[in-house]
Amino acid sequence: MDDQLRAKNWQSWLEYASDARCDPYLQQLSKTVQQNLLIGFTARVRRGYFGRGTQVQAQTPETALRHVAQTIVLAGYADPRKSYGSKDLDLPFSRLLKTYKCDDPAPKPQLALPARAIRCITEYYYNKNTPWATAVADLITIAFFFLLRPGEYAMPTSKTKTRTVQFRRQDVRFFKAGEVFPHHASLATLRQADSARLYIDNQKNGQRGSTMHHTATADSFCPVKALANRVHTLHSVAPADASLPISFVPNASHITATDITGVIRESVVLGGLLNSGYSPTRVSAHSLRASGAMALKLNGVDSDLIMKLGRWSSTTWLTYIHAQISSLTAGLSERMTIHHVFYNVGS
Repeated sequence: MDDQLRAKNWQSWLEYASDARCDPYLQQLSKTVQQNLLIGFTARVRRGYFGRGTQVQAQTPETALRHVAQTIVLAGYADPRKSYGSKDLDLPFSRLLKTYKCDDPAPKPQLALPARAIRCITEYYYNKNTPWATAVADLITIAFFFLLRPGEYAMPTSKTKTRTVQFRRQDVRFFKAGEVFPHHASLATLRQADSARLYIDNQKNGQRGSTMHHTATADSFCPVKALANRVHTLHSVAPADASLPISFVPNASHITATDITGVIRESVVLGGLLNSGYSPTRVSAHSLRASGAMALKLNGVDSDLIMKLGRWSSTTWLTYIHAQISSLTAGLSERMTIHHVFYNVGS
């Protein structure tokens, strides 16, 4: 996906350079002229000149500018955005991009849902007892427990290009007291596994070969049982094709991220969350990853372990822990009033 976007942005830059009658690599031009040209290009991207004609958010022109500069650098020339030896963008670019970000509306991240809402919607869809509804309930359960991105378990639309490789049957392994269960085992046998492992070949952030593991729960809301349902179905349909994505439903194509979003929004109503500050427009397939992280945090799981399970390489996962979740701040005001004796040992 990044390579395609890079090529698209470079093509837009070639069009702009042609209009400006300048060398796209900006050679034989003063630094001032180089930067003015790039600023003009960035402004065009911001206005949507190379897109749908409507203003885009700050990240789009910032990315386009970076892609153009990187292509110039890869051709063997200096980065026109920076002064020699500097790691930071020159002031004209940093101020322009900061202005764009300030002008954009405040971001509204997708909200995390309480675990009871996830359980409620999965039970509702399991009770429908159709192959499609059962697959939806399985995927929601798997995504919640394993903190999955939508592209890792649901089929993207035909217009969406992503680096992430969706989980396939071959990426799942079941264990019982250390013994591996083969995929051709009966459904009853697979559902008796005490743990399951997922292996992801490629992720959105480019990391390769991550492994995730979960143990079974005592009830039906269980990642191992949900994976058993999916693997048994896929093996029954195509025993020789272990590369079949877990989103596949016999006679119904694939479950898409759009399908999951619709179901998650339905959970706001079924879970009785309309009177708890939730709106269906603030949740989507992405909410399952946030919900899993929130459930772990509220139950005292160490932050490093949450990062490991969610395959976050930094503390960006904290954006999922929303300040409006009252459980996180319960009792803090009382704790802040406790008197402690301390002294100023500074100058």
